[in-house]
Amino acid sequence: MGDEFETLAMNEAQNALLSASKAKSRAQAARYRAEQIEAMIESLRSIDYSVQRVSGSRKQSDKTEELIDRLEATAGESRDAAQDWLREMERARLVLDRMDDQEHAAILDMHYLAGASWLNTATAFGYSGPGIYDVRKKALIGYYRAMIEWNAKAV
Repeated sequence: MGDEFETLAMNEAQNALLSASKAKSRAQAARYRAEQIEAMIESLRSIDYSVQRVSGSRKQSDKTEELIDRLEATAGESRDAAQDWLREMERARLVLDRMDDQEHAAILDMHYLAGASWLNTATAFGYSGPGIYDVRKKALIGYYRAMIEWNAKAV
């Protein structure tokens, strides 16, 4: 295998794994944002109900209703975005499962998806600090091959 192909394969694999890793954080943030918006909606409904009780009116304020509708739409968008990012994480895990060498898959999973440092990953798998980088190269190339295979079957 040529050096150019190896470099390309490693870069593509690393970019895909980094993207999946970032997707996990974005999904968590989007879910949290949706939860916060839903809490605000409940607060608005409570406040509006209290105003209705005091004023004797049973009708919800038009402005409150409009605001709640916008907030619900925003919460829905956040939940949808979280689902998209979680699908990206799932795709990365499916590709890892397709790798020929499952130790390499576990190494990539631990570093890129679980967020462990290369040093901690090396220690966990019994490699030296510098030795993990040789394994990393092989693992990324293996991930790239599995990614290409997965993409071919998905089409």
